[in-house]
This record gives sequence, C-alpha cells and structure tokens, in this order.
Amino acid sequence: MGEDRAAGFHSYATNSLEEAHDAIAAHYYDLRLEVVGRATEFETRLSVVDLGALTVGDVRFGTEMRMSFGEPGVYHVAVPFGGCFSVQEGCGVTDFATERRALVFDPARDIHIDTWSGDCQALTVKIDKAAVVRQLEVLLGRSVRRPPRFGPYMDVSRGPGLSWMRLAMWNLLERNVPLGLLSHPMIRGRLEQTLLEGMLLATDHAFRDALEAPPPPMRPASVKRVMDAVQELPAEPYDANRLAAIAQVSLRTLQEAFRRYVGMSPMAYVHEVRLQRVHRQLQAGGAGHDDRDGSGPCVGVRPSGPVRPAVPGALRGVTLADTARRVSRRTRRSAAFCGHAPRIPERRPAGSVLWSGHGDRTARRG
Repeated sequence: MGEDRAAGFHSYATNSLEEAHDAIAAHYYDLRLEVVGRATEFETRLSVVDLGALTVGDVRFGTEMRMSFGEPGVYHVAVPFGGCFSVQEGCGVTDFATERRALVFDPARDIHIDTWSGDCQALTVKIDKAAVVRQLEVLLGRSVRRPPRFGPYMDVSRGPGLSWMRLAMWNLLERNVPLGLLSHPMIRGRLEQTLLEGMLLATDHAFRDALEAPPPPMRPASVKRVMDAVQELPAEPYDANRLAAIAQVSLRTLQEAFRRYVGMSPMAYVHEVRLQRVHRQLQAGGAGHDDRDGSGPCVGVRPSGPVRPAVPGALRGVTLADTARRVSRRTRRSAAFCGHAPRIPERRPAGSVLWSGHGDRTARRG
C-alpha cells in the first residue's frame, strides 16, 4: 500500500489451455486447469486490474471446466456474473457460488473447483493477507495477534457486500477509459484502501463487532498534533492511514475527532491547508506567477505547466477573494481549536484567479 504508481491493466484472450494457465498463474496462483466440456468451445477471456494489495479480475472459459490449486496464502473472493461454480476447501463440504452469494476462500486450505458451468463468468478478487491485517490494525488502533478468519460467504445481494462488489467491478470498467482516474496513483491508493476496509465490513469475522462499535474518544491534543504536522509539511503524500499513525489512534477515532473538533475530515483539512499555501504563493508572485521555480509541488499541488490565469472546470472564474472567504469560513473553527490564527491570504482584486492542475500518468496496459 502507498506505492506511488498507477493501476495496471491486463487483458487476455486465448484458445490455448497452456496460455490460459500461464495468464492466470501470472496474476493469481499456479493451478491445475482441465477442460471438462467441449474442447472446441474453450476460449479463455481474462481481464485484470492490479491495485497493489488487491488483484481484481473477471474470467470466463466458454465451456465446462475443472481446476484446483494449493493453499493460496491470500484471501480470495469470487462471485459469478452469470452461470455458477462450486468450491471445496480442503476436505470440507462443497459450496456453490451464485450471483447473490460470493465465496471467500481460506488462505490456508487447498481449493478445488469441480463444477464450472460453460456460461459462467466470474468476478475474482485476490487480497493480500498482510495488507488486510495492517488495515484492520489501523481501523482498530491496536495490533492483532492473528489474521482474521472470514466466514465462507459474502452476501452481495444487498448492503456493504453489494457495494463492495460494485466498487470492485467499477475498477474493471476503467480499463476502457484512457487516462481515467485509475491512471492517478492517488486514486489507486484510495480505492485499494477502500476495498480493504470494505472487505472487513462486508464479511463475518471475529473483529466485526469491534469495527461496528463507536470509536473510542480522542483527546484534542492528538488532533492538534495532526494539524501541526500538516501545517509544517503540507506537501507530504498524506493519506488517512498516515494521519492516524501521526495521531497514534485508530483511523475511525481520528475521523470522528476531526468531525467533532474541526468540522471536516482529516483529508479535507489537508486539502484546505494546501489551498491556503497556494493562495499565499500566488499573492506573493502575482496572478501570472510562473511556477517553474517549483513552488507548486512544495505545497502538494503539481501543475502540468506554468500557473495560468485561465482555469479549467469548476475553478474557472474563482477569484482569490472568493476562495479566501471559503477557506476562512471552513478553517476558522479549526484555527480556533488549534490556538493559532487562520493564515488566509489577503484579498486580491476581482479577476485574480487560481489555477492548479495534475500531471497525467498513463496506466500500464497489457
């Protein structure tokens, strides 16, 4: 988690059993793959998006199949879009996955899929076990002795299970969007974290009650510690997990404390601080200030070229005075809490505008 890279997309289509095996093994695990139905109808289609700690894919074979693999060592969630398949873990009973009920594989047990219908197409998500443990510890604010053992099913017909499945599927849809959101490492990282947290909230396990209980209270001094850190180094690549580590509390406690004391989320506060710094720099250099000296990146804003008076999208026509008033309203409460006056830039004449942009990054495509 936290790697500064975009998501990776890969797509495969083959009539070769060997090539199908190699493609699946490259992104998931080595397995035994056997055609049970008509060999002439065998055609593997696999699409995969690599999110770091998670690998999200959809696969179909066009005919009846049988497959098995040893202890995966990772968590795995699989649900069919159409058709069905059965799973036997170790010497346990055989369970069928349906469009309403996903199966959650045990990392420590052999997996046998003896029935894969010819019309089956499945969403299959591999989840790193260590990343799940780390995210659980961040949410709880304490260490755990052993990885969670999930129940065998995830209800994807409603509630958090349905939301989790749809979010995973959305990542696959992005493979057809050139320069889409997943081409930005920041978005990839946030989706990775959201899917890890969603996994913990959508499945049954021993820590579920603790996650759903109200978070413990947080002292104001811990909130101020986070705010001071952001004020001192606004350009750092913060995410919610890192801010919770600075506060030395759970992520849930940090979020609740910021809502109570600051009136916004921790990451919203980071964005407000960066916006203030950009305004001060533009004020010092003028509305036509050229950012080639690197002042933009040092506050966490990374334009793709010089800062210009013309602004794209929602920022078009926003003056420094307009934004200063907005920042002032939103930060007055947090500044009073922190014990320092809000550092808001002076008003500029009407017509002065703010522009910021982000450099494009292109996702890897197979």
